[in-house]
Order: sequence, then C-alpha cells, then structure tokens
Amino acid sequence: PGLAAMAGYFGSKATHLTLVRNINQPVNEVRPFSAVSPSSAILPGKPLGNITQTESTGNSSYNALQTKLQRRFSKGWTTLVSYTWSKSIDNSSGYFGVENGIFDGANFIVTVTPTTATGQVVLLDGGQQLGPLLPLSSGQAVLKTKLKIGQHMIEAVYIGDGTLAGSESPAIMVLESPRPKPR
Repeated sequence: PGLAAMAGYFGSKATHLTLVRNINQPVNEVRPFSAVSPSSAILPGKPLGNITQTESTGNSSYNALQTKLQRRFSKGWTTLVSYTWSKSIDNSSGYFGVENGIFDGANFIVTVTPTTATGQVVLLDGGQQLGPLLPLSSGQAVLKTKLKIGQHMIEAVYIGDGTLAGSESPAIMVLESPRPKPR
C-alpha cells in the first residue's frame, strides 16, 4: 500500500493569430460607410453592408494546473483522483465560429482499478457532496464543475460493487483563486 502525489503546470501563448473584424458595424443603428461614393466608377451610391477586414493581431493564452493523488491498496487495486484547473483567454476564436472569451473550469477524474470495477463514485468537498453520484465506465468517473473561490478539501469515495469493497481517498486541497480583472 502506498500514496503518491503529483502536480504539474502547462501553459501556452500565441500571437499574430487571424482576427476578422467588421469595420462597418452599425453604431447606434448607423453604419460608418453607408454607401459607395456617388462619384465612384464602380457601383456609385450602392448601399454597403458589412466590410470584413482580416488581420494578424489576435492573441491567446492557456494555463493549466494538473494535480493527481493515487493510493494503492493491499488487495491489488488503486484509487486515483486527479484535478485540472484551466483557463483559456483569446480574442480570435470567433474566426472559427466559437465565441471569444474566457473559460474557467475544474475537471475531476477518479480512476478505480482494476478497470473492470463497476459501481459509483461520489466526490466530497469538505464532507459535502460536490456533484451527483458518478457511475464508473472502464474504471473511471468524471466530474466537470466550477468551484467557489477559496480552499476546498476534495475527497473521492468509491461506493463499491458486488466484487470490490468501497473505499475513500485521502483528501486533497484545491485552492480556487479569483479570476484576474481584464486590463
């Protein structure tokens, strides 16, 4: 029997990403360029709609903290609890049809071995149930959630099945910090 803990960081930054802007977007329901100049040789006076400008001024950043706590038991099975906090900020994903902005989230992955284990897992935050009962699939259960700002003591409880007895993981501390204010 033993206990192992791991923590890791991953980050990336990209610049000069494609950014598409509508430079003729209405302001107070009036477009800056309402029509082609009447003196133009090409389509004089024709009303204008969107004018798309493509530039390489987009930026993105991604940061993630990954933690893992694994406990081995004497009967040949282990319990693994992992937590990932990640944040992605960009101003160019709208080019691909996705809303621009910020994502903050927490992913908890609980693994019970052997992978043939069935049953359910529940995650506790300071003794309070964090989410629904999670069914095991191939020995894993996943909970995606948001945590309130502050310190959390997360514990996984394997309820067991007809073959394997239930067990609890040791609690791991997760600290959720406030999101920085945009500049």
